[in-house]
Amino acid sequence: MEFRDVLKGLVDNVAGAVAASLVGMDGIGIDVYNTYPELDPTVADVEFATMLKAATRAADNLEVGEVDELILQMKGIIIIAKMIGPEYYVSVSLLPKGSIGRARVEFRKVIPWLMNELYI
Repeated sequence: MEFRDVLKGLVDNVAGAVAASLVGMDGIGIDVYNTYPELDPTVADVEFATMLKAATRAADNLEVGEVDELILQMKGIIIIAKMIGPEYYVSVSLLPKGSIGRARVEFRKVIPWLMNELYI
């Protein structure tokens, strides 16, 4: 299986999903699957890496544990980023009526495989 297959599976299996990315915490994308020309995943990847770093600093300062997930809900799109260890994250972009719950279920399915591929 390839990273692209996993990302495509996220988009295909989540109602309302239009894109998915696998990204390093430096904001550099490892792979992307995008069916929505109005969204530039490269820009979203960099922005989310910045937000996840800020959230990690906040969590450290609050001493409440590690950041697991970040959701940004905008009028036109919802982006959910899920951490894969300390160095990577996977994100899925949904249209406003997309299924956040289903995205979380699909993340639980693919993250063990991604962890194995990225860290072992």
